[in-house]
Amino acid sequence: MRNPYRPLIALAGCMLVVATLYFAKVVLVPIALSILLAFLLKPVVDALERRGIRPTPAAALVVFSSLGLLAAVVLSVLLQIRSLVEVLPQYRENIRDKIATLRTVKDGPFSQLAQDTLSEIQGEIEKTVVPEPAPSVPVRIENGSSFGSLSYAVGYLASAGLVIVLVLFLLLHRRSLRDRLILLFGRRNLIVTTKALDEASARISRQLLLQTAVNAGYGVAVSLVLFALGVDYALLWGFFAALLRFIPYLGPWLGAGMPILLSLAVFPGWSRPLLVMGAFCVLELTCNMAVEPLVYGKSSGISEVAILIALAFWTWLWGPIGLILAMPLTVCVVVLGRYVPQLEFIALLMGDSTEAEPDVRFYQRLLARDEDEAMQIADSRHGERSADELVDELVLPALTAARRDSRQGVLDQDDVQAVLRGVAHVVEALSTLDPTLAPDEVGSEERPLVVGYPVIDDLDRTGLSALGVLLRRAGRCEFDLLGPDVLISELVEHVQRTRPFAVCIGSLAPGGLSRAIHVCKRLRAQYPGGRVLVGRWGGTAEHIDRLLQGGAHGVCTTLLDTRDELHAMASLATPVERSAEENEPVRRTPRRTRA
Repeated sequence: MRNPYRPLIALAGCMLVVATLYFAKVVLVPIALSILLAFLLKPVVDALERRGIRPTPAAALVVFSSLGLLAAVVLSVLLQIRSLVEVLPQYRENIRDKIATLRTVKDGPFSQLAQDTLSEIQGEIEKTVVPEPAPSVPVRIENGSSFGSLSYAVGYLASAGLVIVLVLFLLLHRRSLRDRLILLFGRRNLIVTTKALDEASARISRQLLLQTAVNAGYGVAVSLVLFALGVDYALLWGFFAALLRFIPYLGPWLGAGMPILLSLAVFPGWSRPLLVMGAFCVLELTCNMAVEPLVYGKSSGISEVAILIALAFWTWLWGPIGLILAMPLTVCVVVLGRYVPQLEFIALLMGDSTEAEPDVRFYQRLLARDEDEAMQIADSRHGERSADELVDELVLPALTAARRDSRQGVLDQDDVQAVLRGVAHVVEALSTLDPTLAPDEVGSEERPLVVGYPVIDDLDRTGLSALGVLLRRAGRCEFDLLGPDVLISELVEHVQRTRPFAVCIGSLAPGGLSRAIHVCKRLRAQYPGGRVLVGRWGGTAEHIDRLLQGGAHGVCTTLLDTRDELHAMASLATPVERSAEENEPVRRTPRRTRA
């Protein structure tokens, strides 16, 4: 019996996890950052080890080389920022001219608001405040504030030292830690744990390494372009452009905003700032549309909406460092959801490859009574499949799904009728695609007659109706479809009167097997000169064996196989020339399988 409090327990567990992540961020952020850096540096350490360097020197060399490079870059950036702050006041006159130019624009619904805003900005720029001489007041030095600043500095230094040490030890003992995690989850989950760890490690390491390389190249390109355009501090803007590009979607334009604003302040006129803006647009589009698809190949496995939600969540949880950690942490969560059944919903909601199969979406649209979109799904598949194949790929699974759901009580009669109407309209539309030989083009000779008999209800009859469309498109058989309300005795009388060369019994699985076998036996006993073919659509091998033992000459599990088998039967002989001794059972091997 299902626990009624299970959803509440799951909600309480999620709230506990989020609270732990928030209140323990002082400890968890350095650990998460260390794991991220270890994933980034792991391929480099592996490459050095493959060249014969021992694990300890390889890990130490990579970590301390990266630390030295980072320190040099940070020092250069700080010097550039200091120089920029010192020269910014020199551009006040140019900024004032730009604002005066904008104030001349008086058209537009927001012109008055814009004029007021620009006036305030210009007033702030032109305002010169003459400081009054302040009275001499004894200044009391608060030891507490200096001690607080010192404690913050010591805390940041301790966190940085912890990250460096953790990265070093994670790289040194990465194989041992992997084995410990596998043993932690037990031998029973050995395969799942191994696959999850390997996929997460490979995907995150590859993503981070390639993204770092692409962003570094993007930063170099930005620096070169800005230097060519004469923008000051081009190396600084290239560094910020590369760094901010780790933030999906928003980061590139934040990196472009600073040099664009500087160009507005530095250069007279508007041509140079527009060139800077256009250069960033060209570089970003080139990187997005050409470089990244070529370098990355496959994506990170996360949908765009999930990325934005993850950015908002981790930024709220851990602040600015959450922006950097959002992507790798979300990748880990999605990979975990693919291998842990209890977390499967996470991979379903956040993954990028969770689109339903065409037959599932087709059936869902029919249930929603949206025949237009159902037809759009069929049209979108028409480039890859012929119209006849689409009947097997979309229509038949929808009918078998409707039969299954109706037997389980999930669908009521109105829903079933909606599916039947939608299927009929789609089949009619598909019959106009890929035109084949029309019946009046076959010739004047009489075509063999096939009688179709649905075993149970209108679902079987609709399946036979689709088969009739396939037969008429080929133009080799006449098809006489009976209703599901026709009794078996009436079927036998109709067959004896019309004398068709074959009777096709339509039986969608599940259900109707015993009745289909009974119909086969009656026809074999009272109409020995004809052949009995059963379309057990969606059936299994056991169903085929039982139907053949019950008297069927052939059993098919798809509509196309049923059509082809009827054509093969029609080409053998006419009903007059066919005798009961020739009616050997034939088992039609399905060419296509359906779930």
